[in-house]
Amino acid sequence: MASFYSDKLHFSYATRGWGTTTFLFQHGIGGSLAQPFRFLISPDDEDPGAMKGPGSYARKFRMAAFDCRAHGATPLGDPEKLRIDVFADDLVAFMDHLQVEAAVLGGISMGAAVALSAALRYPKRCIALVLCRPAWLNGSMSTQAVAAYAEAVRLLKNESSPESALQKLEDSHIYREVSTLSPDAGRSLLGQIRCVVLSPNLREAAVARLQYLPTGQAGLDLQSAAAVHVPTFIMATPSDPIHPLSFAQAFASAIPRASFVQLRPKQLNDSPHIEEVNAQIFQFLDSVLP
Repeated sequence: MASFYSDKLHFSYATRGWGTTTFLFQHGIGGSLAQPFRFLISPDDEDPGAMKGPGSYARKFRMAAFDCRAHGATPLGDPEKLRIDVFADDLVAFMDHLQVEAAVLGGISMGAAVALSAALRYPKRCIALVLCRPAWLNGSMSTQAVAAYAEAVRLLKNESSPESALQKLEDSHIYREVSTLSPDAGRSLLGQIRCVVLSPNLREAAVARLQYLPTGQAGLDLQSAAAVHVPTFIMATPSDPIHPLSFAQAFASAIPRASFVQLRPKQLNDSPHIEEVNAQIFQFLDSVLP
């Protein structure tokens, strides 16, 4: 897998497709670049330039994503640098590596926060913005998300094995509360520990990102968001305690050129969700790209 070097770390990345415009689409907390590549472009397509879903964008833009610090194949580095603004700096370093002066920036959950931070701090590098299920508002995730991730951290630190931590999280009140509202969000919560069960060497990175990232993130507030003046497309699903619909609606009201779409509820079978997101993103790109 390809990598670029920045701030004493090797960041794993991939690109698909080609064209004069690049769409940088970033993953969520605990995820990897495999997550955004489930959308728009399939990594195993025989034709790497063929886009999934409707629209006329085959061979017209390149999609790129990288593993953030402490995610995927990118190492942890300094835990104190697990901040959204630092991730935005990393995103711009990635653009420099690709020799991309300006691009469409976007992401899912944490990736949406990274894209927003980059658009605010490096406005000349962003030509449009795509925020899918934003999960940070006023510097913090939702109360339920913060509590859920704090419980995951506690269990990973205190239990004798990742397997025991996973079982206790599944038996916990906070997991039942989250999964009752959204089975997909419950699955995602368990995934924060399940990845350590599969690869125990990832424990330190998992603890660090869940400890440092959910709160205390500067610049992810409505007053700051009002400074975004590029076309912005925001999507969210209802009944998701990790990605509250109200967060997306608030950003859509604050950003001057934003449009908002409420997606159907996300199910455990997420194929319909992927198809819906694909169609919406293609339609947005069709409206903003020449």
